[in-house]
Amino acid sequence: MNRLASLLPDWDPPSHPTPWGNTGLDSRARKSAGGVEPTNQPVATVAAAGFRGKSEPVDTVAGAGSGPPPKISSLDAGGVKPTNQPVSTVATAGFAVKPEPVDTVAGAGSGPPPKISARPDWLQGTFSAGSLDRFHEFLGVLERRCKEKFELKLDTPVTHGVKWDGHAVSANSLVVAYRQVEALQFQVWFSIPGQVCGSLSKQDLLKLSSYLHYQQNLRLTRIDLALDDYGKTLSLQKVAEAARAYEFSGAKVYAIVESGKKGEEKRGMSVVLGAPQSDKRLTIYDKSVESGGRIDAIRLELRLRDELAQQAWKRLFSVDFCPEKVAAIILGSFSFLRKTDKNLSRARLLDWWKQFLNYVKATPIKIRRVPKLRTLEKTMGWLRKQVATTLFTACRINGVGLVARLFEIGRKRYRKNPHFKILEHSFKVGFEELLDSLQESGEQFDTLLDAVT
Repeated sequence: MNRLASLLPDWDPPSHPTPWGNTGLDSRARKSAGGVEPTNQPVATVAAAGFRGKSEPVDTVAGAGSGPPPKISSLDAGGVKPTNQPVSTVATAGFAVKPEPVDTVAGAGSGPPPKISARPDWLQGTFSAGSLDRFHEFLGVLERRCKEKFELKLDTPVTHGVKWDGHAVSANSLVVAYRQVEALQFQVWFSIPGQVCGSLSKQDLLKLSSYLHYQQNLRLTRIDLALDDYGKTLSLQKVAEAARAYEFSGAKVYAIVESGKKGEEKRGMSVVLGAPQSDKRLTIYDKSVESGGRIDAIRLELRLRDELAQQAWKRLFSVDFCPEKVAAIILGSFSFLRKTDKNLSRARLLDWWKQFLNYVKATPIKIRRVPKLRTLEKTMGWLRKQVATTLFTACRINGVGLVARLFEIGRKRYRKNPHFKILEHSFKVGFEELLDSLQESGEQFDTLLDAVT
């Protein structure tokens, strides 16, 4: 298939049907709203798999060796354990290439391919539109890509954070809403839940992300990422023990939730790192219990919001989508380690966590918050309104030498923390822009403090 198909918004090459086979997704849990279940076709093995091609012998797909084909795809675009079917090898961007051994596709390392899958599990965000035509166009894209049918509720207000003028909803809770913000300006809000994300083929995910990429003022407000460990190499008990001992990084709080049903022996347990209101939260639990045995895996589910969600979107979809990056972002957001002091760089990873990282064969990627810099005007205003009077009062008691001592403390901290150099550069830029503005306006001020406050 032409590579251009994954780059242009919702574009299909004429006369070339999409050669998309079964990704191993089990869509039986989806409500019938135009959705279809995967047919019995060969299952792709490599991380960015999904395109059905000529079946290859197992030793060319899963590395050297012989024997029956593996029962599951490695970092497949799906989220449920595939059935034991013939294995085919597929390219990463919509066109067939020579098969690669698993250890070069799923990350550095050797040994048998890991029994895992990784994919987005929730997409939510907003974009701008010049008219309601874009709202209806987006519904058409979602119907084709997500195989969903919508019930239109135009002019029926709904509240999702803010009040929206109208919306459309599918049987599987895929919601699209709109509101008018100016005379010729609308805002569109969308929420694609895990049940729908989990049924998307890699090809349809690429098409959908390409369409969103071209929308004006696109802003992702929530992304959930799921990593399923079908081999169950990760022990929930060890995760819980590490949480209780605070042997983790990436969050300050944890919660352990147990669930069960009267008359049933099987109980569920979830380990949650991060507060409910946090912009980063990881939940580790037995998906087999939650799904009634449909997905027999230990799931690591990462929820990112606002700025972190936007950064994750850029990492995942700025170029061709790669499921290994999903795993890498999840594994880079939290860590389990034995802390010897406050310096985390000297902490040693717990053995079982290190083994799991080696098993997944994905190098962790850290999604960091961008520090919010104060502008020169706001900082000077803060100094004048909040600090000046307090400093004057303290100097009346301790003498003006207090200012010199505070300067020395500030000098030491400035040298240790590189953030203040970035802040200084920001202030310089703001100062130069302020001077240019004052010269153009011809205004006169006695001091810079008067000019910026």
